[in-house]
Amino acid sequence: MPRRTLCLDTSARDFSAALLEGENLVATTAAAVDLRSGSRSLAPSIQQLLDQAGWKIEKLERIVLPIGPGSFSGLRMGVVTAKVLAYSLNLPIFGLNTLAVIAFRAAAQEAIKPGDEIVSLLDAQRGELFAQRFTIDSASLPQPLEDRRILPNAELEAAYPTGILTGSGLQLIARPARRSPAEDSSLQRWQKLSPRLAPEPLWPCEAAAAGILLERSGNLIQPLDHWSLVPDYGRPSAAEEKAIERELT
Repeated sequence: MPRRTLCLDTSARDFSAALLEGENLVATTAAAVDLRSGSRSLAPSIQQLLDQAGWKIEKLERIVLPIGPGSFSGLRMGVVTAKVLAYSLNLPIFGLNTLAVIAFRAAAQEAIKPGDEIVSLLDAQRGELFAQRFTIDSASLPQPLEDRRILPNAELEAAYPTGILTGSGLQLIARPARRSPAEDSSLQRWQKLSPRLAPEPLWPCEAAAAGILLERSGNLIQPLDHWSLVPDYGRPSAAEEKAIERELT
């Protein structure tokens, strides 16, 4: 029987949620998240989603969400919300790599074939990118070819000279290119990369995509322990890095 899944994505400032029955999308919503109000701001959106589908919260069978990398505040908010719901309803939680979900969205394009490579990119702040390269298998699932890495935005082309590029990290390149005159080097860079870019609407992570990726992966993805689950920020915060520096000096 298809399982009823609550899918959440708080890896960026725009929150999305979806309800799936198997791979069938039953209801979805997206909204800007007020990070100052914490996880309390998500509860009304989740309840509205359940009302839209005509589901009782007790009928949910599992929760899935990307747990990082991504926004520090957003990831923390999503994980806390998922843990509270999972604990109160005795549901399993499945946490996914945000970059893998982004690659999966890009792989849904008809032009992507098994064996093709996709590079997922997220803004790591400080002019840097989270990056990870995947290959697409015969089931259209992303398989990692490397560990996640952090690299300067300016080194993207040298680090990844081939492969489809996707992910909201591309906005670091798009923003200056779109406001610069034609002779500006940022525009030339953008034009050079354009043939390799996934369609821009597919760049963000998305709750429903996380749920469908979980469903198609079957037993390859196991639930996480409620108690030890923490966001995978991908790097220390600026405050944490300063604290580490003080300890070393």
